[in-house]
Amino acid sequence: MTITVNDIMALPPCSDYPRERVEALWGDRESLTRSEILDLPIPAADRVWAGCHMLTLDEALQAADDFQARPRHPHISITNNLRRALAEHNLIALRHVIWRWICRTVLNAVEANDMYDAIHDVNTWEAQIKILRHYIEEGNND
Repeated sequence: MTITVNDIMALPPCSDYPRERVEALWGDRESLTRSEILDLPIPAADRVWAGCHMLTLDEALQAADDFQARPRHPHISITNNLRRALAEHNLIALRHVIWRWICRTVLNAVEANDMYDAIHDVNTWEAQIKILRHYIEEGNND
């Protein structure tokens, strides 16, 4: 699976990523694989966001199953939103819930109160990238 600048802009990314910046990251390439996007020279938290929002339905369902099997759920509203997204097989909602789940996991891991504090914990974010890479590579959709 490859991703174009238009694919990313359709998500849409935060204001830190206007079209010009995304085009510069792609360079002269028409598209990037999801693995290449996870390797871009941008903050790890932003690569995790992109990775979550590029999961296929099967990958998102597998991630959701795995997250639910973890002994400690990060936050009750995330768990409720996950159940609703699963019941509806809503890919956009699943991607968002998985992103929020990973963010909460990072916040818990670094014992931070907000994303600003956690955003600089590169090792914890890199660990989450490895998890996303597992789902992407296992599905062989790249």
